[in-house]
Amino acid sequence: MKKILLAVAAVLVGLFALSPMSSVEANPISSQSLHGTLSGKIIDENGDALTSAMVSVVIQGSTETVITGRTDANGQYKLSLPQLQGAYTFKALHIGYSPVTIGMVKQSTGWNIPSAVAMKAIASEPSPF
Repeated sequence: MKKILLAVAAVLVGLFALSPMSSVEANPISSQSLHGTLSGKIIDENGDALTSAMVSVVIQGSTETVITGRTDANGQYKLSLPQLQGAYTFKALHIGYSPVTIGMVKQSTGWNIPSAVAMKAIASEPSPF
């Protein structure tokens, strides 16, 4: 049963990678060559790892996703980026947390994406019941 659930999860992640993301809210960046590996960690505001956070690279000004992945049990992700030209945005999403979007800029030491991206929990309203 566990193997079936893992196979279904893998198919769903693959399908999500092919589907367009919602609109991007970051500022445009100048054209650049996107290629290589983007890796890091997704954490909460207390520094604890967020498991199964979705991370993606989106072409700015469109809903076209270049690559999507998920964090592992330690909050780590690793994306292999294709060779493309244009402006891109890094997105991190997790249920119960505010989404993070960062305009990607290539620097001499790599990308401007922090090695640890912190996500803030969405405050929940106390139940009236």
